[in-house]
Amino acid sequence: DAAEFAVIRKPLLVNFPKESVDRLDKEAELGREVGEDDEAIAHRLHRKAQEIEEGSGKVVAESEATATLGMAQLRILQRAQFATCFWDQLDRPTKRHTHALNMEEGEVPVGHTFSNGQKCPGDEVGGAAENANCLCTLVGVKRKEGSGHLHQ
Repeated sequence: DAAEFAVIRKPLLVNFPKESVDRLDKEAELGREVGEDDEAIAHRLHRKAQEIEEGSGKVVAESEATATLGMAQLRILQRAQFATCFWDQLDRPTKRHTHALNMEEGEVPVGHTFSNGQKCPGDEVGGAAENANCLCTLVGVKRKEGSGHLHQ
């Protein structure tokens, strides 16, 4: 499961390290062009690295955490023999309209593709725009008949 998840996520992450290195290289070159010494360039690079970490790096990390949690929730529901689930969105001022629409769909089959194209919170569909800072979850409703578990 972890290897399959890594294969799914890899194409979404391959450009981030290269783009980060390119940004750092460009920053070092700017420092050299204006005649800065090694210490000043090191400080310049440190500031740029913090900018990357607090900006796009944070979005990447949060998106990956959401994807990991969402895919784990989906697999847990499948393994626990749930037949249906619902998308639960935390009620907060910054909630996404698309996630509210997913929640409005109510009880759906596990593995269902919701109105925003995602099967679970963190699904790669929609990228960071759908995933960054998402606090949604999948909640199991009914188990499959004959699964050996109490239903609902």
